[in-house]
Amino acid sequence: NECDLANGGCEHTCTNSEGSSECSCLPGYQLEDDGYHCTDIDECADDSTNECEHGCVNVESSFYCTCPEGYQIDLMDGKSCQPINCTGLYHPTYGRVTAVDSDTDCTTRDVVRGTKCRYTCEDGYEPVGPADRQVVDGEIVRECRITRSWSGKRIECSPRECPQLTLPDNGQVYPPECLEQARFGKRCTVSCATNYRLRGEAVTTCTNVGSPGDVVIDWSPNKWTCVEAFPEPYVICPDDVNMELGEGESHVTVNITSPQSNYRTTIDGDYHLGENNFTIGQTKVVFRAHGHGGETATCTMRIRVLDVEAPTVEFCPESQVIETAEMNPTVTWDDPQFTDNVGIKSVTHIVEPNRPFTWGIYYVKYTAGDEHRNFAECVFTIHVKKKECKELVPPKNGELSCDSWFLGKFCQLSCNSGFAPFEEAAEMYACNQDGVWRPTAKVPDCVEVSEQVAQGLGKMCRPGAVTKQRRGRTVCVSCPSGTSWSVTTGGPKCVDCPVGTYQTETGQTTCGECPNGTNTTEPGAKREEGCYETCPPGTSSDTGLGPECTPCRQGFYQPLAGQTTCLWCPEKTNTTSAGSLSLDDCVARPRVLSHGLFRSIEVSEGDPVTLDCHAKGRPLPSVTWVKDGSEDILNLQDIEGEGHHKDHKIVKLTIAAMRAEDEGLYKCVATNIAGSHEREVAISIAQEDEE
Repeated sequence: NECDLANGGCEHTCTNSEGSSECSCLPGYQLEDDGYHCTDIDECADDSTNECEHGCVNVESSFYCTCPEGYQIDLMDGKSCQPINCTGLYHPTYGRVTAVDSDTDCTTRDVVRGTKCRYTCEDGYEPVGPADRQVVDGEIVRECRITRSWSGKRIECSPRECPQLTLPDNGQVYPPECLEQARFGKRCTVSCATNYRLRGEAVTTCTNVGSPGDVVIDWSPNKWTCVEAFPEPYVICPDDVNMELGEGESHVTVNITSPQSNYRTTIDGDYHLGENNFTIGQTKVVFRAHGHGGETATCTMRIRVLDVEAPTVEFCPESQVIETAEMNPTVTWDDPQFTDNVGIKSVTHIVEPNRPFTWGIYYVKYTAGDEHRNFAECVFTIHVKKKECKELVPPKNGELSCDSWFLGKFCQLSCNSGFAPFEEAAEMYACNQDGVWRPTAKVPDCVEVSEQVAQGLGKMCRPGAVTKQRRGRTVCVSCPSGTSWSVTTGGPKCVDCPVGTYQTETGQTTCGECPNGTNTTEPGAKREEGCYETCPPGTSSDTGLGPECTPCRQGFYQPLAGQTTCLWCPEKTNTTSAGSLSLDDCVARPRVLSHGLFRSIEVSEGDPVTLDCHAKGRPLPSVTWVKDGSEDILNLQDIEGEGHHKDHKIVKLTIAAMRAEDEGLYKCVATNIAGSHEREVAISIAQEDEE
């Protein structure tokens, strides 16, 4: 083993082998050409060997990498350079730490060397040293240094001190330390000594009374007074009042009574205790109590005046039936007229007048409303229809041959054998689109024509016939139907049957009476069918006769038969249905008026109480008083209305001497066939004021 002798001559390591040996070097060295000695390897000479990012320093058997100032070798690979960073700072409680002139986050894990961070405290706090708690003046900026440490020292934010709390005379504070040293955010409660009370807010806080950025630390609030302990003023209003306007009235009278209070009270505005007038809507009446030290307390009483009276229809046009030959006639009518106790707010309608109407039936409705959504309606119809050609009455002892043409109808008269027209007949009777027969709508009967009467001999025709000229001859001609033979000063004549009679035959000397209860529309009726029944009470027609008798619409009545119009109900009354027969059918819902009836009244015990209940309606309503909803026996007396109250029903309620059992809710109730209405009043015994 050659290595046993002088390490085989090797400087570092000798490795024995069969019949020989071999020298080698330690890491970081290389074998010299003589095969025995070792030389240091310079790793920095070859960048591919050292892989240093910046600088390389060779040492015996090794090397190490270096970094420029401000950087350090990455401990993970030993070759790359990493910036020398500082550990992030912490926000102080009630403060912030932020970068100067950059958006760097000063609280991250690594903050780049050279970064400057500024400490600030919230309003109401100031920077202090964490150990000595001394206030640090000026700007507080720390910089991340090359040594990976921050310049300067950290700070904390401490609440600022408030000025000493100044208490009012006879004042005290809790907790007591509020008088020694109090800092921002401290809350203290101010109170007064016995027999005094505090005027001002009791809880005060040490806070910023300045503005953001311009901090002024002081107590808020800081104004108090301890005053003698008179009771706080209070005031309790009378109950709210809801009233309805009386019929035809635009305001109501309300009795304002005293509120409950421990001090003198006044009423804001122009209102006063006692009777005051109020119009529709809600009015606020504010009572104010005035305390011993100038303090006030208020309450509000609300007066609500309701209008439940619907507008009145003063005029409503009659329905119209218009027969016309025009295709689109212009139809007009006068506008309906409405009135209301507080004024009409709106009138709406469907179907406009003064415009063309086609044939048909139109329902026209006008609706008037006031501010409180009370409504009244005027309804009528417009019936526009084409002129019709009425059927001609056929002649006695003859016939009419009729046909239609594009403008209407035409007819020709022919008489039976041995008969001739009583008067000269037209060759043609024609009716066009205007519904008028020309030359006349009366077709002469065909009558007997007897032998010629000799002129100058004084001969006369038989009764029932008169002389007529026919082709130059004087002949006797029978009187036509619808007439009777009568001797007049001018000689015998055929006279039309008077209204109420008729004659179906020719050559008659009298007319027959229409059946009982019927009548004709005009003289000269030829048939019993021309005798129409008279329209019964509660109806009307253009002639007062049938067959088209129309019931009187609501708001109208007619007590007589055979009338052409119906009569209006009196103002502010109405009928409950169509076809009314009597003025008594015109009714108005009863209303209890507000005369002297207030929502509540107070009287002294033992005093008499008298209340008059005024009610209106048609028919005049029955009126009574009830107490607490029961039919108690009450002292009631009917009174005759006088003067402008003559249409009132008045019932007086009397309590001879007010007692506790008389207290309660009294109602005046008015009733008639149209409905009922009531008004309430609470009667109580006034409480005596305590000394």
